[in-house]
Amino acid sequence: MNPTGYAPAMLMSESRRSLARRLTVGAMASASTLLLVGCGNSAATFMTVSNGVTVSLVATSDSSAIAALKSKLPIGGGVTTIHDGDDHVGNRICGFSTSKNGHSYQIDWYETGPLPNSSAAELCGTAAQQRFLSLAP
Repeated sequence: MNPTGYAPAMLMSESRRSLARRLTVGAMASASTLLLVGCGNSAATFMTVSNGVTVSLVATSDSSAIAALKSKLPIGGGVTTIHDGDDHVGNRICGFSTSKNGHSYQIDWYETGPLPNSSAAELCGTAAQQRFLSLAP
């Protein structure tokens, strides 16, 4: 205690308290940013060529979910190749966002030309989302 009877922290000027608050908020923001970067989003492109048309599915999520998807997610109908990152070709057909077991996913479909029996409803509708979730970690 000092002669005024106030604790030293109470004697801190308003400008010092304001600076201390800003530094605390800045430190918290930096820590939050580091946590988000640590979790980071990853993407993988699953590409199939069928009847001369390339179909790409781009999945974006956290790195552990993407690693698990790579072993589980063929598109079917031809040879599927898997690329790290968003390496799609063609125009976007549709997409959806969903989540499972703490993982959030963004799924986007692209194709270089029309495929028979392929539509946005078939690729991104409720049934397609349920099929995806059955494979997702």
